[in-house]
Amino acid sequence: MPFPAGKPDFERLKMALLRRGEPDRVPLFEVSVADVVMTGFLGRPVHDPTRVGITLTPPPLDETLRHLPDFVAFYAAAGYDFVPIRFGIGGQVMAVLESGYAGGFQKVRTTHRDTSREWAAEEGGFITSWADLEAFPWPEPGTVNLAVLDAAGQMLPAGMRLIAHAGGMVMHARIWMGMERFWTALGTDAALVVTLLEKLQALQIVAIERALDHPAVGAFLLDDDLAHCGGLLESPRFLRAHVFPFYKRIGEIVHRVGLPFIMHTDGKVTQVLPDLIACGLDALHPIEPKAMDIAAVKREYGDRLALLGNIDVDLLTRGSPDEIRASVQTRIREVGPGGGYAIGSSNSIPDYVPVENYRALVAASLEFGRYPIQKE
Repeated sequence: MPFPAGKPDFERLKMALLRRGEPDRVPLFEVSVADVVMTGFLGRPVHDPTRVGITLTPPPLDETLRHLPDFVAFYAAAGYDFVPIRFGIGGQVMAVLESGYAGGFQKVRTTHRDTSREWAAEEGGFITSWADLEAFPWPEPGTVNLAVLDAAGQMLPAGMRLIAHAGGMVMHARIWMGMERFWTALGTDAALVVTLLEKLQALQIVAIERALDHPAVGAFLLDDDLAHCGGLLESPRFLRAHVFPFYKRIGEIVHRVGLPFIMHTDGKVTQVLPDLIACGLDALHPIEPKAMDIAAVKREYGDRLALLGNIDVDLLTRGSPDEIRASVQTRIREVGPGGGYAIGSSNSIPDYVPVENYRALVAASLEFGRYPIQKE
């Protein structure tokens, strides 16, 4: 059965995101939870109808609306103060591929031969040349269907808000060109990479502006992996010239409507943390423990940046509930005092995390996260 987390209150999370002191407890935060885990936790079938983008096509609207009530119910029952809703041009592009254009999903998605598990392809890609870029039937600006925001907003329990979740387009450009081709082209035909990226950014910014006008949206999450555990995937020079100006524009739009600006990126991004803060970032997720020391990041940047996540996905997958409980207690004691922290995984909750381990994460956050927090 779900835990008695109390009434949702988005102001709790907002206090943490904007570093405005200590709320009543450390909030919970995840960018996504696998269907099988949500189902096991809630005790009835739950499906995330908004899991779309780089390699996934959005379901028909009627199917989305059918799944939304249980999706919203899960986030409320688990103790979150928000419901994440993905949107953006990625689903539109994938719908074109699904229709048979340019070889379809085979260009961007790999399926394990022995299972149904799929992931983004490292090779392939459907934008392999200037001719591909010019010939592809890109969506018209402003045509992303945002009806899911209306529907989800009407279903929210009192106190909850939506977090609008969209991609920053670097990940999209990598996959849609093919990662190997993308990185090679940075040295051989950088103009192709930059032109594709600018095309995607121009389309995405219109969708983001429209979504942020919705009254049920309480914060915006930008999703764009910039790094692996050892460092950045592209050079700081490239990011500063062609990526961070887009992020800064988003930050200005988000703050203009009075919302917090969150970013998800895996890996070690310490080299560009000052750049991200200068883009207007309020909070960073997930502070991968194998890549960054969250306590050190809090000491250096805690007055300018809220920190989210950090509970190791490998521990959540292979550890025991007692080990997870201990890790949550330690993390809250290290990073929770003073506020500016929301606890969750170091990436997301995938389908191979046992339900009992996810329960342990939630239960421990509620047990140890009440303010004031004792450091010892």
